[in-house]
Amino acid sequence: MFNDIYSSILRELVDFHPHLAASEYYDAKGSNEKIIGAVYKVNPTSSLGLKFGLELTATKLCDLSRLMVTAKDVSNCLQLIPQVAHIQKAPFYPFVTQQEGIVSISVTFPYDKTLSQQHRRFYVESLFVYIKHFCQDFFEQPYTPSSINLDYDAPPYAQEYHQAFDCHVSFNCPLSVMRFKVNNPHNPLITSHTLLHNIYLKRAMETAQKDNGVEHTKFQITNTLMQHHPQSLNSQSHADQFDISVRALQKRLHKTGTSYSDLLALARMELTKIYLYQYRAGVKYSAQQLGFKTVTGFKQFFKSAFGMPLDEAQINHGPLIWE
Repeated sequence: MFNDIYSSILRELVDFHPHLAASEYYDAKGSNEKIIGAVYKVNPTSSLGLKFGLELTATKLCDLSRLMVTAKDVSNCLQLIPQVAHIQKAPFYPFVTQQEGIVSISVTFPYDKTLSQQHRRFYVESLFVYIKHFCQDFFEQPYTPSSINLDYDAPPYAQEYHQAFDCHVSFNCPLSVMRFKVNNPHNPLITSHTLLHNIYLKRAMETAQKDNGVEHTKFQITNTLMQHHPQSLNSQSHADQFDISVRALQKRLHKTGTSYSDLLALARMELTKIYLYQYRAGVKYSAQQLGFKTVTGFKQFFKSAFGMPLDEAQINHGPLIWE
């Protein structure tokens, strides 16, 4: 998630709250993941994510804020969230949907199945706090969350969620989702500016394209799977994207310790949650969007991935985690 701006904010936050710090923090130079991990090692129930989200103000984020507020309208602004996460190489993928006056934003983790639950909680908290305050500060008609569902246990500081979001918050859900009621998603932003928006977007994309290593290949493939399914659910389309053969693509991924089938399976797990829980789509439509030719094939995948039959999961509505 972090570029230099985020790193600076995180380090300042930890330095300002000495009780959050740990000896490992001082050995974690250049590694934000280690800093976050060090904080949770000392205090597994730390509310670091909520505190960090409050620090993500417009004045500190500069170009990111300018990119968002110069968008055409509310809808376009919110649709930028996944793109911004991609540009910044965030370890999560936000998925935005708009259905019948409801905008929902979920947080998925298709890039790394080993990411700890504490890290996942940190990213969900910080992103949701940032989005909530951004909507209040920059939209002419302030939007506040109508509900928030979280895919983890209620932490000891759960009362802080109600203070931070002022809406109904549910824990132990299949997916972390924030929902807004939006009467007019195409309401123009008073700060909209097409020319400046395109300049900020071009600058951000140029920064994102500087990294072309093997890890970038892995990240880019997963991002494409999340954005452009079901047409992207085959290795040939990704090989064409990098202008190499399928065999060369597999060799490149092998260097990262993974394979295309691993990336596809992980992306499908997260997309399963999105279509069944965020979209509330039917099983047949979900199967089609995930590239399965039959519902039976989708159900077999579901049971293999999550360790329970689909029918049982739909009844329990509990967190869906990897087996």
